[in-house]
Amino acid sequence: MMRIVYYAHHHGSGHRHHARRLQESGVAQVVTVGAAGTDHPLPPDVDPTRPHRQDPHSPFHWTPTNRAVQRRFAELHRVLLDVEPDLVMVDVSVEAAVFCHLAGFPVAHRLMPGDRADAAHQLAYASAAGLFAYYPHALQSPGFEWENKTAWIGMLDESPTGQASLVEPRTVAVLSGAGGDGVPVDELVRAARTRPHEQWHVLGPTLGSADHTSLPANLHLHGWVDDPRDLLSRAELVVCGAGHNTIATVAGLRRPALVIPEERPHREQEAFAERLSEALGQPTAPSWHTVDWTSAVTRPGDPDLLARGLLVGANEYRERLRHFLQGCLPTPPPPGVTIAA
Repeated sequence: MMRIVYYAHHHGSGHRHHARRLQESGVAQVVTVGAAGTDHPLPPDVDPTRPHRQDPHSPFHWTPTNRAVQRRFAELHRVLLDVEPDLVMVDVSVEAAVFCHLAGFPVAHRLMPGDRADAAHQLAYASAAGLFAYYPHALQSPGFEWENKTAWIGMLDESPTGQASLVEPRTVAVLSGAGGDGVPVDELVRAARTRPHEQWHVLGPTLGSADHTSLPANLHLHGWVDDPRDLLSRAELVVCGAGHNTIATVAGLRRPALVIPEERPHREQEAFAERLSEALGQPTAPSWHTVDWTSAVTRPGDPDLLARGLLVGANEYRERLRHFLQGCLPTPPPPGVTIAA
């Protein structure tokens, strides 16, 4: 069976979840590397004693020269030599992708939303055996030049089975994803005071001072929750960022949503929210301080909108992965290399 090393970036939790889904699909033997929680966590690529500032003219994003980086790439190379993968899937790092390619391994690189026309991304895209995106083709920004080597896998439908939860009227759930600073507390206070008859439940990090004694009585800050789906499924409206796993979770729960992108490099969430609005008609707002909470709460939208436009069943998801991996292999494939049907 085909052997894959899947490099999962350490920022946020989504990359690691994608690695897990690939392992669970059974289409290949998958060894994960990179972030904490993978099969082979890598040492950090920062040295606190030697701050690094990337040259703006560099064709890379992050290339400090220090022992931390040396140890990280030495360990990555050790994993590659031990596993001898037929393909390395990078999610995501231009530097890791180029390193693996120069070390003699074919590389597939993840395509993400946002402004990716910089030299570093173009280098990764040009040198990759293939690109894979965990969203449908309909959400791809127009004019993308690497379409001929890209597979749009879509979002795996991980909807919970069993009886649907009863919706609690006048309940708003705010989901703040990992990988960012969180939702501004002052904007949460404004929203709760504008709609005092709704109960506002905030899951995830918040930004700014949160003196619970001065918060409105209808605003509840729960902090990080291991599994937010129970509260989300009971909400009359979900307000969330535009991170991949956040959107996939809300879509799977079939809840009406207002999407407010959080700040990320390369306008990742802003661009994804724009495409959700343009291609699917998903209600969005450019930022928290622009939201008219009266209309947002009284017209929450279609609860099945995101699910119809984004989600892929397990069998179709597996088949798309299989087809993509097959296309990344040399023709004919090396002796003994197969992909599970």
